[in-house]
Amino acid sequence: MPGSYEPGKPSIIMMDTKILYERIAPKLGECYKITHVFVEEKLAEIVGTTYDNIGVAYQRLVAKAGIYTSQKEAGSERDGNNTLLHLILKSQEESKKFIDYYQQNYPSFVVKHDGCNVRYSPKSQVAHIRVDSRVLIDVVAPTLTPELDSRFGNCHVM
Repeated sequence: MPGSYEPGKPSIIMMDTKILYERIAPKLGECYKITHVFVEEKLAEIVGTTYDNIGVAYQRLVAKAGIYTSQKEAGSERDGNNTLLHLILKSQEESKKFIDYYQQNYPSFVVKHDGCNVRYSPKSQVAHIRVDSRVLIDVVAPTLTPELDSRFGNCHVM
């Protein structure tokens, strides 16, 4: 009999599919959104460091673009489905160099927001760059190898 439940026996569940799609599916989708902690933990794991030493990943990220400014104070935060990187870059030229490198080599990595790729604060020398979290984890992070560390000299964050 539909609607009855007997332990150990299969049951038939009837439901309004409109409610399923409009109310329940979006809630299920929330479970699959990646969190900021997940991004940083996964980034640290892929790069071969710890969550507490995530600066190594940021250091390699800028080194890959040919920038050797220390990232000891760098950080990031979630921004919708993206990650907003707060990288220490000495000038707008370094910001442009970073953007140009990643747009050329990883076109879907840097995400435009309000028509621009980067917000640069000259006083604090921080570039706020929005990137696709999935591309960061799945595509860019595996390329941030220890060989990039040798380019720094005395700029290590470890």
